[in-house]
Amino acid sequence: PSASVLQPLRTPCLAPAVQVTKTDQRFMLRGKLDTLLATVILAQTQFDPKDRLPGFLKDCLNDLKNWVLQVLAAEVDGGEPEISGMGGMDATTLHTVSLAPERYLKTGHCMADASLGGNVALLNWLRALARETEIEALRSLPADGGVCVALNRLSSAPYVLMPPTNSGANNASGKLG
Repeated sequence: PSASVLQPLRTPCLAPAVQVTKTDQRFMLRGKLDTLLATVILAQTQFDPKDRLPGFLKDCLNDLKNWVLQVLAAEVDGGEPEISGMGGMDATTLHTVSLAPERYLKTGHCMADASLGGNVALLNWLRALARETEIEALRSLPADGGVCVALNRLSSAPYVLMPPTNSGANNASGKLG
């Protein structure tokens, strides 16, 4: 294509006919969401390489991927994300469980450490990246809006997966909590 057809490198599009600078907060949020999605997909490919954990944990990673896709779609079109939750729990329940794992998961808070292995490390990375993405969203969107709330709850989801992942094959129940 000719140079006149190409958009300038410093003015990407947020939407058709909406060009912004690369320092625009919404554009930076879009980049964080892309990174979060790519990281979830990478985690799916690396999680439980010896296939020792219950399959529902892998299904939960797919739920996380769908969650990020819903948030991304809502950010693009300005709508509300339709989050179905993870592992049979809605977003509010996941948040509640993350605050009191002793009560719901029968284990204390799982503090990530290299000794817990690669699966827990991947989940902790997803949790931290979800939190970074939420902070980026708060710079450009209403704090009480659907995207920010969905991202806040999203960071709870990998955290809730950490204890059953850490307990490994001992958690053969096929469910959370």
